Amino acid sequence: MELWLSEPDDGVSGLTVTKALWDDQPTWTERVQQYVPDELLELKNREWSESEDNTVTAEEFTDRMDPKTVTIEHDGGYTS
Repeated sequence: MELWLSEPDDGVSGLTVTKALWDDQPTWTERVQQYVPDELLELKNREWSESEDNTVTAEEFTDRMDPKTVTIEHDGGYTS
């Protein structure tokens, strides 16, 4: 996994945000795993699958997730 930290312009340390995310990893992992099926599963099964036989369940979809990067913004926001 890669970690990208944007330059702080207000004194907020990206490393402070990173540590907070790391310490609360179970919570945000659960949030991501809830968001993905709610927001992306239908799109995946409708647009990204070559046939109806390639559709996946919410559990299969989240099991396949493999985040590659996390970007920590200077304002404390993050994306993965």
